[in-house]
Amino acid sequence: MKTIDLAHTVNATFSNGVLKQLSEKFGLSSEILQRLVAHTGSVLILSMMATAVSADGVQTETLFASIISADANARILQELPDLVITTEGLKTLEWAGHTLVSHGTQCSFVMLSDYIAGQNGLPVQAVYAFVGLVAAALWGAMKYHLLLEQGTVDQVPMLLSDQWVAVKGYMNDALAISMRFDSATEFADAVPGQLRVLSGRLKRAREERNVTELEAQVQEAVIASSIREQSRDHWGVLMIMLLGLAMTSVAVCALAWLRPDVFDYVVKRVKGAPPDTAISAVPASASVGASIVARPPASESQVASVASGAVSASASMSGASTSSVSSAASTPTVASMPVAATEPASQVSATPSLKDTRLVWHVNRIGAPTLEATVANESEKAQLIDVLNRKPIAGHFAADITVDANTKRADWLAHMGDLLQLLMLPGVDVTISGDHVELGGVAADERLGWRNYLVTRLGSSYHINDFNVDQAVAMATTLFDQALDDRHRSGDSCVASDVTKVLMVQVVDFAKGSGRVPAAAVNNLSKSARLLKACAESGKPVKLEIAVFSDNTGEPRANLDLSKKRAEAVRTLLVEAGVPANTLSARGYGSANPVADNLTSRGRFSNRRIEFIATQ
Repeated sequence: MKTIDLAHTVNATFSNGVLKQLSEKFGLSSEILQRLVAHTGSVLILSMMATAVSADGVQTETLFASIISADANARILQELPDLVITTEGLKTLEWAGHTLVSHGTQCSFVMLSDYIAGQNGLPVQAVYAFVGLVAAALWGAMKYHLLLEQGTVDQVPMLLSDQWVAVKGYMNDALAISMRFDSATEFADAVPGQLRVLSGRLKRAREERNVTELEAQVQEAVIASSIREQSRDHWGVLMIMLLGLAMTSVAVCALAWLRPDVFDYVVKRVKGAPPDTAISAVPASASVGASIVARPPASESQVASVASGAVSASASMSGASTSSVSSAASTPTVASMPVAATEPASQVSATPSLKDTRLVWHVNRIGAPTLEATVANESEKAQLIDVLNRKPIAGHFAADITVDANTKRADWLAHMGDLLQLLMLPGVDVTISGDHVELGGVAADERLGWRNYLVTRLGSSYHINDFNVDQAVAMATTLFDQALDDRHRSGDSCVASDVTKVLMVQVVDFAKGSGRVPAAAVNNLSKSARLLKACAESGKPVKLEIAVFSDNTGEPRANLDLSKKRAEAVRTLLVEAGVPANTLSARGYGSANPVADNLTSRGRFSNRRIEFIATQ
């Protein structure tokens, strides 16, 4: 296959006209964007090289699959000028680029974007979007080249190795470390040469597979030819045998149909069993149907009896006595079985319900996963550890795996190869409980397509959803309004326990690092203030402590200080709305007393909470 200068091709794709359009969209000069294209394209090529260098070639196949996938546009050079004109076109390109990098490489898209932004002194959000555009162009250029040259997966490592001279100026220690190499020198010494070796190895493996397949085809052809020769020699004999068998079958079927008693007698004689059926003469004119024993239809009570027997048999298999199984096996036919009383439920041995297996993980900003799991046995634990000890995450994770015999089988273990992609994505968290999968953090971003990715890989047996903070807050607001309505209908109680139950339903979701009450929570807190003010005015004041908690993200001392500020902010708002100041106190607890696992977005959301605690 002919080689290609990928960096030059990508740079050429972003023509002056395209850069001018993008300059207006991003608010950056064409010159800055041109340098950004060159830098981004080279870094993405280096990420491809780092991915494809795996010794077993599996990652090369993953990269190749992403290049030839439908997400990669082989006509990107011609279509890019039209796509960048509209916001919809830009979003499509950005999403495609994110998907291709995430699915095709071991490198984090977020990490690459942060690195490029830092190197160029540009805003992270703008660079994040721009990297998606360049990635879409790079993958599209590679797809066009591979299709044109009829390239195969074993040629990809050699193609990438040829890019080293053009992109090596962009490799430094920081980038190498982010790609799990000790230094830029190690990358330069190892990767280009190993890619060439891998290319040769994959080529030989492909040729051996082709030879094996050819040999199998030849063998099949020889066998087929031999069969045809033998068929011609023995065709006459075969026809005679088939005719004889057909005549015998007709005779046997006729006997079984016309004289079932005779047929039963003959069968038992052939088997050597003593015949216990007396053969009675049946007139030739008798109706064939007369030999069939007619049985009355079963009554509902008889059917219930049969069902009861089936339940008993099932129960005995899961711990009941053996005798009940034997009696079930000897149960008479429905027609002759007497009506039986239903067995009391207390006598049926119930199988203890098993808990759902669970897998939870969170990946930090540098791509290191922290994982918790509960599995049914040591074998499943060993399987999970084996997956985690494979490259590229081997040695880069922390895991807490519990074995619980009362847990269902971990079916998700069969899909760990697909889930590995999400074990390497910084900022992602995933919860699997039984057949339910919840995506949080970066994985919940619809633009990145992770939900669709898992739906395709895991199939319809799994229920996959995203955790969305805005939706959770909206749901809490709806429930809070319902709780207020229920309180009014039941008599507007000012008992402290009743009031706190209502107030605890609302959610105040502060912005990250902010001590200011969010606008979305002001309406709910105003309703809370009216409730507390009404109780105070009726002579039944409710004294409360406003307790604010945080998740464990960040420094513990900073979290404690921030939670104190948030508690005071809520107290101030309530007092300004008319609640007597002497009935409210405020206290921040930081990350103490979590109510959920801080590994997941949902868990951290639950831990960032406000509690209204009744005081004396």
